[in-house]
Order: sequence, then structure tokens, then C-alpha cells
Amino acid sequence: MAPWAHLARRFIGSLRPGGPPAADEAWVAGALAPTEAALWQRMSAPDRRHAVGVARAVTAALGPEAVRAVRAAALLHDVGKIEAGFGPVRRAAVTLAAMVIGREEAVARWSGRRGFLGRAGAYLRHDEIGAALLTEACSDPLTVAWAREHHLPADQWTVPPAIGAALKAADDGPDRVVAAPVAVPAAAVSTPGAAGVGESGGASTTVPAPPPDAAPAARAAPEAAPRRSG
Repeated sequence: MAPWAHLARRFIGSLRPGGPPAADEAWVAGALAPTEAALWQRMSAPDRRHAVGVARAVTAALGPEAVRAVRAAALLHDVGKIEAGFGPVRRAAVTLAAMVIGREEAVARWSGRRGFLGRAGAYLRHDEIGAALLTEACSDPLTVAWAREHHLPADQWTVPPAIGAALKAADDGPDRVVAAPVAVPAAAVSTPGAAGVGESGGASTTVPAPPPDAAPAARAAPEAAPRRSG
């Protein structure tokens, strides 16, 4: 999906009030470690709704390969946006300004400043901020990596390509798109996290994939797209 179309869809969706339904929130609680759940609760209602849709789609697409770290990556890839604290209108304004003057230039000009511009700089750096927050929360390395890399071209990902492709397609695509599952070797996603949080840490809970009629599936991943800030 083209960046403009994706951003327009996200903006329109963000205008609807309210977070995910209670059933989705319960599903999320089983997918996140306590430290991650604390970050989840700080995310805006629209961001949580979007993230649940991404996680449901990835779970449907990958099936049993959607291990806890992958579901957490889908749920928390935008967690860095909590630092800016912007609503939909300010997010849209900052994103458009960064597209005009260039993201790197905007980050250089605004980061570290006080007030609105400083928060704008933080919003544009939500990927690296999110990775730092998840590192502090002792998240699995895959979860941390995807927060940092979800706006990068595919050839710059460090996550397994099929996992990144499913996550990217779910993030960029419509909320309900049917696609064939992505085959991923189990060994490719066995990325141990810190004790108590990663796949082998013991705090994670295996959450069954939702029934087909309740979980949208991710469509085929697009080719590497230019980095965007929405």
C-alpha cells in the first residue's frame, strides 16, 4: 500500500473513539508479559485498536509460527508514540511536515527542543524510542527489533524475512484481508528473550489462534517501501 493511502486510512480510523473490545483486551493480556502490558496500557485507544488488528492478522497468517514474541511485536511496534502524546490531528500535521522537509532533516531540527517541536521530534523517532522502551521492559529481541525496524526497507530487517513480511503486510494492509499462511521454519523464530519474558523465560502464555471468522489474515507483503513516520 502506498504511504499516502496507508496514512489516510490510519488517520480516518484514529478518529473513532474507544479502544479494542473486551475480548481483544483479554487476548492481548495473554500475549504480553507484565512489563509489556504496562506499556500497552499507555498506548492510545486508536493505536491499541490498530495493533490488535495487526496481531490478529499475523496470528491468522502464521498460525503456530506466531509465537509470543511475534504477537508482542505486532501489538507493540508503535509503542514509542506514547512519548510524544499526540492525537490524530497533530500526528498528521507532523507527518506531513516531515514528508515535505524530509524526515531526517525534521528529526535533526526538532529533536531535543522544548514544547511542540520537541514532541514532534519524538514522534518521528517513535521507532527507536519504542525499541528502547521494550528493551527496558526485557522484551524478546525479535519484539525489540521490529519496533526499531518496522519502517525500514525489507533489506534492512534483522528479523526473519517471512516474519517481517507478515508483520509488514498486516500493518500496512486493510483490516480484513485473506491470504495464505506464510511458511516459516520454527527455528527461525526461536529468539530467546530475557529471563521471565522471552519464549523460554516462563512468563509468556501460549494463546491459541482465534477462529478463522474472528481473525483477519494478512495479505501478501509489499516490496520494500520507503521509510515513513505514520
